[in-house]
Amino acid sequence: MTRQAIFEKVVAIAAEYLEEGVVLTEESSVQDGFADSVQLMEFIISLEDAFGIEISDDAVDQFSNLGSVVDYIEANIS
Repeated sequence: MTRQAIFEKVVAIAAEYLEEGVVLTEESSVQDGFADSVQLMEFIISLEDAFGIEISDDAVDQFSNLGSVVDYIEANIS
């Protein structure tokens, strides 16, 4: 799966949790747009399910932007 395909899938999943019309880029903060930490964790679980990976709490703490999420997924998918 290409980096662009991973990013597009991450954005599609994030869109399920964000207000309509929010534009996401690789520089978009992971925390922005989510109502609370529960919603953020639901997003992370959706990513795990979609990509067939596990994302540790430590990894989530290191996510500074969507680009770092894509980097993590790209490094951990089979």
